[in-house]
Amino acid sequence: MQRLGSVLISYTLPIGLSLSGAALTPLCSLFIFGRPDMGFGDVFLTALMSAIMAAAVFYYTGSQLLREFGLPSDTTMRELHKFMTGR
Repeated sequence: MQRLGSVLISYTLPIGLSLSGAALTPLCSLFIFGRPDMGFGDVFLTALMSAIMAAAVFYYTGSQLLREFGLPSDTTMRELHKFMTGR
């Protein structure tokens, strides 16, 4: 588990946020919008559309955070954490 955590926090902030959002959002959207009579195609399209939308929103949010704090665009998630905690 330690290797996976170090890989995820080594991404730049916008990419790390978009990967996290794209991974978790389809599960939530299927839980909310899923119906018992949905076929595989409906499930796949619902998950795909929500993952794409989440990735775009989280990427934009990460870009805006970097711009707002005046940090360079290649700031990693670990560096942002250090910046926010003042270490």
